[in-house]
Amino acid sequence: MKICVIIIFVAFMLFIQVTPIFADEKSDKANAMYADAAKHFAKGKYREAVVLYDKILQNYPNNITVLKMKGVAESNLGYHQKSLVNFYKVYQKDPKDVVSLLGLGVGFGNFGEYLEAKKYFDTAYNLHPNSTVAKNYKEFADKTIKKYPYKPTEKPKKTEMDTKTFESYVRKVSSTVSKEKRYIEYPNPSFDVIKKFLRDYEKWNFEQQIKTDSSAFPNPTVTQNNNTYVLNYKVFVNKQPTGLPLDHVGTLNNSTKYWESQAFNSNKGKAAVKFSSTDTKAEASIWVTWTVRKLGEGVLGHAHVGKGVVEVALGDYNCDGSFQLYDVNSVEKIMRHELGHSIGLGHSEDTSSIMYPSMKPKYAYCLLN
Repeated sequence: MKICVIIIFVAFMLFIQVTPIFADEKSDKANAMYADAAKHFAKGKYREAVVLYDKILQNYPNNITVLKMKGVAESNLGYHQKSLVNFYKVYQKDPKDVVSLLGLGVGFGNFGEYLEAKKYFDTAYNLHPNSTVAKNYKEFADKTIKKYPYKPTEKPKKTEMDTKTFESYVRKVSSTVSKEKRYIEYPNPSFDVIKKFLRDYEKWNFEQQIKTDSSAFPNPTVTQNNNTYVLNYKVFVNKQPTGLPLDHVGTLNNSTKYWESQAFNSNKGKAAVKFSSTDTKAEASIWVTWTVRKLGEGVLGHAHVGKGVVEVALGDYNCDGSFQLYDVNSVEKIMRHELGHSIGLGHSEDTSSIMYPSMKPKYAYCLLN
């Protein structure tokens, strides 16, 4: 049995358009600034990126790509008045642009204007019904409106607002929220999740255990059922912070059911696996936890092979430079893959196999997903 093996499950890096987007006599300088801004953005240095976006917009004030990226950077900085205006400029030019629609929804959601946020989230979802991000934000708005009734800020009577009218409306929203001291439930819970995990780092992580030999873990017991050898694994599931927004714990239940449904061949004949939970670490062949720490470049999970620790990342910094939660389906794929290692499986060269060593995770709330 292999011991103390760290499995690298490769993620694809941050996707920001860095190819040339300008083509005129000023384009070389603008493209160079945009590329530099993208580097700052990817590192979460949004202020530095915004400075460069502003310089570009002096010559290209209506460039949709730059306006969107500036809007996302400002949103991540908490500058919601500014981000709303930039997203609205994009929305005026392209009412079907999903990033600007979601950005407008997030901006109004961060001011507690949930009905206004819902309007944009609904539009994004109707245009992109298969988008997990749009679906999650739409559900957020629907639930929050029911939980926290409020009096919406009065809107201008104009059906279609120009930029100046919209800016005035946003200032009014900001002022109203400050006066009311309105309770705000933020649309993107990713930052709150990482704070919960970092408050008690050692409790939620098995960082030291994954670095050590797994030989001390008890072997699974073997029973026989109708000429099939059954490997019985006891699993210790680490507790998680309360109030997490997504049912990532359910991904373990689905993953164990998946592997229990599979038939295997062993050197002694047919084989199968069974899992049962235990609250005692000492009797568990597998320890499972979810984590938000950086596991390494492009690493989505860790597992010892055959028995030992399984760690599954809940998100990363590769979408927009800030910590962003994966969607539940991505977490489940990672869990299923790493649990496969824990029962002794290696990587597969079959790209359709769950044990193929790379995948591109999807995000639950990232505007650039």
